[in-house]
Amino acid sequence: MPHKEGHWGYKTRKKIVKGFKMGGAAYKGLFTGKNPVKSALKVEKKIDTEEKFKKSNKEKTAKGKPPTKAQLIAQKRIASGKTIAEVKAANKKKMQDNAKKRNEQFKKTGKSTIEQRRAAAKKKMQDAARKRNEAFKKKRAKK
Repeated sequence: MPHKEGHWGYKTRKKIVKGFKMGGAAYKGLFTGKNPVKSALKVEKKIDTEEKFKKSNKEKTAKGKPPTKAQLIAQKRIASGKTIAEVKAANKKKMQDNAKKRNEQFKKTGKSTIEQRRAAAKKKMQDAARKRNEAFKKKRAKK
């Protein structure tokens, strides 16, 4: 039984039906819940969203919005004349060098450097909390 006008989805289905050539059975299927062109509707929806996305991206770049952090990093890399592979290789070498230093220190002391880093981070957080607390006390004393 066809849906009445004003029912949810009626106008959407009507628009979609206009875009497709189909016989009576397929047309009836749209309104009975047994939808033979459901996949076609998904494709149509996907195309619409892709077009909107492309359009919105063009508008954003046309408005002159500031570049993202990743875009800035890429611009710096390109300006320096390095390829992505070169940057990755440099990062890998730096990580390996740092790991060698930590390993040598571990061999000397028998202790992991992670404990020292955690302790330093904890001390830094505590100092910041003390500073905030002092500022709060001064602000409250003024009132």
